[in-house]
Amino acid sequence: MNDAPEVRACKSEEAGLRIWEWVGQAAEDAQRGQGTMHSKFAVFDGQRGLVGSYNLDPRSEKLNSETAVVFLQPVLAHELRRKLLQEDLRYAREITPTEAAAFEAPSSVIERFRQSIGKIFEEHL
Repeated sequence: MNDAPEVRACKSEEAGLRIWEWVGQAAEDAQRGQGTMHSKFAVFDGQRGLVGSYNLDPRSEKLNSETAVVFLQPVLAHELRRKLLQEDLRYAREITPTEAAAFEAPSSVIERFRQSIGKIFEEHL
C-alpha cells in the first residue's frame, strides 16, 4: 500500500498563481504617471515573501550582481501583500496564461530570433 500523496500537475490559475506586469499607468489614466520598477517581490502563503532585484534567469544566476531576500515574517508578508493589492496593481496589467505561453514560444519571427540568440549566450554563462 502506498501512502504517498498524489502529485499532479495543475494550471497556474488552479494553484492561485497570478502574474502582473508593471506598466506605470492606471487603466483610467490618460497618460503614464508612474516611473519604472526594477524590484521584484512576491508573497507566498501569507507568511513568506521575497523582495529583491534578482531576475529568474541564467544571466542573473551566473553573471549579474543582483540579490533577493527571502523572509518568514507574517506581519511583513501581510503588509507587502496589502500594499501590492491596494496600491500597486492599479498601475499594472495581469498577464494571461495565453500571454505567458506566448512568451515561452513566440509566434513572431523576430521574437523567436531574439530568443534563439539569448539561448546561445545562456549556454556560455
